[in-house]
Amino acid sequence: MKKIILASLFSLMSLTANADVVSDLASGLSVEQIIQNAGENLTPTALDALITEIIAADPDLAGEVITAVIAAYPSNDLSGLISLVVSLAPDQAEAIISAAVIASPENAQAIVDIAVANGVDGDAAIVAAILGGADATQISAPTAAGNPNANENAAGNQNANPNAANPNQGQGPAVPNVPVVQDPISRN
Repeated sequence: MKKIILASLFSLMSLTANADVVSDLASGLSVEQIIQNAGENLTPTALDALITEIIAADPDLAGEVITAVIAAYPSNDLSGLISLVVSLAPDQAEAIISAAVIASPENAQAIVDIAVANGVDGDAAIVAAILGGADATQISAPTAAGNPNANENAAGNQNANPNAANPNQGQGPAVPNVPVVQDPISRN
């Protein structure tokens, strides 16, 4: 009986919290104000629940959620935050990445890596990061193995791209017995 009462009480508290977020948004409070009003000492679980409620109420606020959480909780787990928000609002991935880079520019490469690991297209993630202010020369899409610098390390790695360390690259196939077809438009 106690378990039923506790479960009912928890469900009621959850619905009340959700109603508060919805009414706060309807009354014009910003995402930043809602997160600040929740208090500085939110547990990670409570913060995740609050983030989930805000995005459930309006997925278009995902970028604002990222900005507000990074500002209010700078020591928060960036990987967990981006993973959660991208999973809740995948259609807002570019806005999420841009907002995260604006709020934490020193983590631009990590933000791209986390987003790609959570299903965001690598090219879209890079473009979103650049739109957020990332230096285009400092970020790259992770490779399938997860190492964005795979070609730089290829000379010492047998499993790396065979073309990366090939001094004759562009003069013929790096892998033997692979036919080379010249571009019929090119004269070279």
